[in-house]
Amino acid sequence: YISNKTDSVITFEKTDENADISFICEINNNNFTKYSEGREYTTAQAITEINPETQNYANGTIYIYSTKLCLGKKPVTLIHETLHVLGLEHSSTFSFGKGQNNDIMSDVNTNCYADITQGEIDYLKSVYSQG
Repeated sequence: YISNKTDSVITFEKTDENADISFICEINNNNFTKYSEGREYTTAQAITEINPETQNYANGTIYIYSTKLCLGKKPVTLIHETLHVLGLEHSSTFSFGKGQNNDIMSDVNTNCYADITQGEIDYLKSVYSQG
């Protein structure tokens, strides 16, 4: 998804050692958030390391606690947390009317079809382009 959105400026490879981004599933940890309606929402956390010389993000670990909300749909939580590791922060836009937000970087997002904005794509391309 991220590779396609950035025209392959950012690419991913699976590796068993020295990964830049690690994913750790802790599904049975029960660290998910419950809201008043009693519905469980997918939650995860990204922890990043910053290279002191370049001030760029160097490595990151993404912890996945629950995967129930968007099961069988776009993995917005995984994408959201990966974008944190790549340097994006939460967006400040949120549509309170329907409780849905189309920006995948919203800090309150329950929309399984949320997408990365063009501004976020442009930022990633500018940071990670070679040259």
